[in-house]
Amino acid sequence: MTDDRVEATKPVGKLEPGLGKRVDRRAAAEGVARGWFEPRAAVLILLASVLGIGGGRKLWHAWQGRRLVEALSDPNVESALILDASKFGRTALIDLFRILGTAEDSPRRAAAGRALARLWALDEMIPEEEQALVRRGFEVTWGARRRYPRALELPIPIEAEYGVPFLVAAADALPTVRLEWSHKVFGTERAGLESASGWTPMQGRALFTIEPADFPTNGPHRLALQASVRTVGLTSNWQIDLPRMPFTFEFDPLLHIDSLFALEDTERAATFQNLVRLEATNASGSMNSRFVEINAEYALRDPPEIVVETPLPCDLSHRIAVEFEGSARRFSLGTLVLSGQGWTQADSAREFRSFPLSPFQADATAVERTGSTRLRVILTADPALGWTEPNIRSIWPGTITTDWYEARVVRR
Repeated sequence: MTDDRVEATKPVGKLEPGLGKRVDRRAAAEGVARGWFEPRAAVLILLASVLGIGGGRKLWHAWQGRRLVEALSDPNVESALILDASKFGRTALIDLFRILGTAEDSPRRAAAGRALARLWALDEMIPEEEQALVRRGFEVTWGARRRYPRALELPIPIEAEYGVPFLVAAADALPTVRLEWSHKVFGTERAGLESASGWTPMQGRALFTIEPADFPTNGPHRLALQASVRTVGLTSNWQIDLPRMPFTFEFDPLLHIDSLFALEDTERAATFQNLVRLEATNASGSMNSRFVEINAEYALRDPPEIVVETPLPCDLSHRIAVEFEGSARRFSLGTLVLSGQGWTQADSAREFRSFPLSPFQADATAVERTGSTRLRVILTADPALGWTEPNIRSIWPGTITTDWYEARVVRR
């Protein structure tokens, strides 16, 4: 009886050791599984995953940035790779400024400038760096000749376009980079040009004339453009004056005005007759007519336009006159100056340039009644005009006469 009581109080696990072990392992596994899926454990796992992925991504990004900086040290680095440097923030900032200032070819300099402009648009640059970018990228393109005939008496138009080209090219992609420009021009013998101009956005342009008589010596003479630039609507507003950009020209007493004339020949004369003509401006019969004054009493309704088919065998630098049928008088209508750009018979791409007739510079007394009349245009070469346009290289010396055109005269 005593033995039975002792056996009844023994633990079950000890009575069946194998079964007891199996039951204990199953309970332990179930407890561990329940622990992994507890809310607190799930949050910790999620946080660890985010930190691990984010940290790995940052390390990968930093490693790529270091590789890019090493690649930028190669003088023959591709422009596309330079442009991609903006993806790594300020990592390659110093190298981009170096390429902008020292690269030998313009595509690499432009790519570095655009990459820096992107960093500016992303607000990754301080004001001093923004100003340094503008100073290094600033350019002035002068539209004028270096030499003029001393005998030239016409006013000489001069144009200067200035700004930061890669900012202008990226204007659509970088709307946050907003610059305004103003300028002064020195050396023109005109006081008004030495006062600051109004502010213009993105790119500046100075257009003015000089009088040859204001420069009695042959030269060289020196013009200088000084630009000012300011930011508009950015987080940091600043304004700076840029260095003066010079341009020199001179008058040559041995240079003849007629030296721009090309040689006249029959074949090219016939070509010009076909490429210059009068065409209607309101062929559709629109109710909105255009009128050109003839004299104090009469005007032309919907006068024709001078249409020039380009390219041409050589350039045009001609004065325009109108002749009415039945009258030998010619009435001045201004000038036509057009660069031909070296046309050859093999060229197939043709373009058409239109030049509307301007009001008559003197009363056309040949017109004395309303109604239909016939007129034609005569273009007479003037080489002096060609010297005022820097793109003119070779002027057709002959006179060009269009076919007769049926026009309508009305009272004013």
